Amino acid sequence: MFKFWGDVFGYPAAYFETLAKRDPWFESQNILALSSDGRPISALQIFPKLVRVGNCSVMAGGIGNLATLPECRRRGHATKLLEKAIQIMRGRGYVLSILFTGIPHFYRRLKWEMASPEYEYLISARKLSEGGKDIPSTFWPRIFRTEDSASIMQAYDCTNRGRTLSVVRSRECWQRQLDYNLSEDLSGFIVIQMHQTTLAYARCTKSQGRLEVIEAGYRPNSPDARPACKALLTCLGERALEMNLKEVSVNVPPDHILTGQLIDRGAIDISRMRGNSMIRIIDLSGLIKKILPDLKTRISDAHFSKRLTIRTEEEHVSLQIKDGEIRVMDPREGGDRYETGHRVLAQHLTGYVSPKEAFQRGLVRAEPSIVKIVDSLFRTVLPSYVWKSDRF
Repeated sequence: MFKFWGDVFGYPAAYFETLAKRDPWFESQNILALSSDGRPISALQIFPKLVRVGNCSVMAGGIGNLATLPECRRRGHATKLLEKAIQIMRGRGYVLSILFTGIPHFYRRLKWEMASPEYEYLISARKLSEGGKDIPSTFWPRIFRTEDSASIMQAYDCTNRGRTLSVVRSRECWQRQLDYNLSEDLSGFIVIQMHQTTLAYARCTKSQGRLEVIEAGYRPNSPDARPACKALLTCLGERALEMNLKEVSVNVPPDHILTGQLIDRGAIDISRMRGNSMIRIIDLSGLIKKILPDLKTRISDAHFSKRLTIRTEEEHVSLQIKDGEIRVMDPREGGDRYETGHRVLAQHLTGYVSPKEAFQRGLVRAEPSIVKIVDSLFRTVLPSYVWKSDRF
């Protein structure tokens, strides 16, 4: 199948083999294909991922490498594979599906929807390199070393705790990624350590004539995080100049400490509200059960007492809310209705469109008092984000 993808996408088959080796979840059974006369004509791959939804974790099925031979397109092959993938993911207990695409209209037909903006900041390498010259040498960055691994993992978790859609990386997942990087050019993995603790790090690559930062982590509660990140940015500017690159593109969510520092140095915000990440709810009831602890926290200070049914054209789930507690009820018990589209509900989950915003735009049928409750349940603290290093 690697050769098939290579032929359709125009990459060497070895490229897809390397990606498979890098993915700790890879299994051949996650490849779905349709064949004609003994040759594949359409295929996709499911990428199992453990992702955060608030402070909880759920299994999601990523969809990638969807390809159809040019002469076999517009015959429903891709749609058939996607429908089969949904059935398989639901059968495995996955509650979400995520994908990345430049043709969102194609996937909306099957209930995927935009999940989050695409955050990106662009700055000249010269301007970036000239900042932070007053930072002590204690904070000067260096190239990643294998002994940094455990501390890097901790910095990643600190950066993404509570961030919906960020991937929960096991030690095995990290090791696979690091093994992959070690076989390539490690100069793009920059670390600032102090007393064997990672204060900040960045993973970057050359892309479209720029130095592109695809992941950056730090320790938000450390008093040394700010100067460490300033030093990191200066190093990125210098690294780009060494590579004869004129610009640096930094992909970080807006709450990240680097965002403010980039703006202070004159970076341009080229973020796009309509990014290429899409999400689909596979099992609404299963999802709600998985994130109940987080939902309880979000309404712990409110005095709601209500039976509530959240309903879409695909599924519905009924909840009993009382004295800061929530339980999933038998759907036959009913309750006050909150009705919206399946795609809109997915956007509630990531904070892309809040219940209140959806109600104001006429995308919800419910009493205002019910909208207020659902708005509390789907309140997000951090912007949702999937790092480019985790995309497929």
